[in-house]
Order: sequence, then C-alpha cells, then structure tokens
Amino acid sequence: MSVCDGGCVGGVLNVENPYVAEVKLKRLNKDMPDTGTHMDAVTEKMVEWTMPVEYEPVFNLGDTLAESFARFSRVEQLCKKLPGLDCGSCGAPTCKSLAEDIVRGEASEKDCIYHLRGSLHKLSREVELLSDYLIDGENFDDDALPVLRECVRKIADNMSQMVQKASEEGKDK
Repeated sequence: MSVCDGGCVGGVLNVENPYVAEVKLKRLNKDMPDTGTHMDAVTEKMVEWTMPVEYEPVFNLGDTLAESFARFSRVEQLCKKLPGLDCGSCGAPTCKSLAEDIVRGEASEKDCIYHLRGSLHKLSREVELLSDYLIDGENFDDDALPVLRECVRKIADNMSQMVQKASEEGKDK
C-alpha cells in the first residue's frame, strides 16, 4: 500500500485524511505478526526482472529545457491562483495537476469550479452596473445593447459550464 509517495491510504478521492489513515495503519500493524515472505526459491526465480528498463519521459512541460522552465514558472503562478483544495472537481487529482494541464493547453482556468464561480459573480456584477447605467439615464444607445447581450451570454455560458460540471460529478458518484 506504499508503492507511491504517501501510499494509497488517504490518497486522492479517499475519504480518510492521509495522516489519520497512517496512524490507524500503524496501530493495526503493531498488533499483527510479522509474516515475511511466503515465496520459495522457485517462485522467486519466476518473478526476476530480466528485461532492461527504458526511460520514458512522462513529465515534460516543453520540448526544450528553457521552454520547460518557462512553463514550470507559469505552473507555479497558476498554483498560487488556484484554491489549493485538491477537490478533483475539475477532473485533475490536484490543483497542481490542473495548472500543468492548463500550461500544456489541455485545460483552462474555468475548469476550476471556484474560478468559474468567481468569474460568474464578476460578470453578474458588471451586468448589474451596466443595466443600472442604462436605466438611470438616457444612456441607451446602439452600442449598449450588444455589450449587455455579450455579458448576459457570458453569464449563461458560465452557468451552463457549472451545471455540466455538477451533473458530471453526480454521474461519477
């Protein structure tokens, strides 16, 4: 259970806090006898590794070292902007993973439900101010209506993205 850093217990999408899970496992392990391995010599020969290990670059942010450093800097900036909750609502396991996906062009900041909600609030405030401006005076000219329509369209798009994300989360559960 400890193949990856921190082990699987209390990892992403698990309900247990990883630190609490670790304490519980240590407590359980203390009471269990040390069993060691049950493999005999023949079985051990069967699982020997005979093939060479080949390097596969699984974490590349860019094609060159300079590009990778520039993108990594962008990832760090995005991590500071993201909430850091690692909720998984965006589809990435952590906020840092989402930032890496954004830098690679595979995701956008609006995939984060918290950023989407914030942009929705900002747009709704802008529409409110614009509508007050138009209603209060004789400011209603030919240019005002397209601006108002564009703001309302953006709000509707953001709302549909939020509803879609919520329905996808509901299906996953």
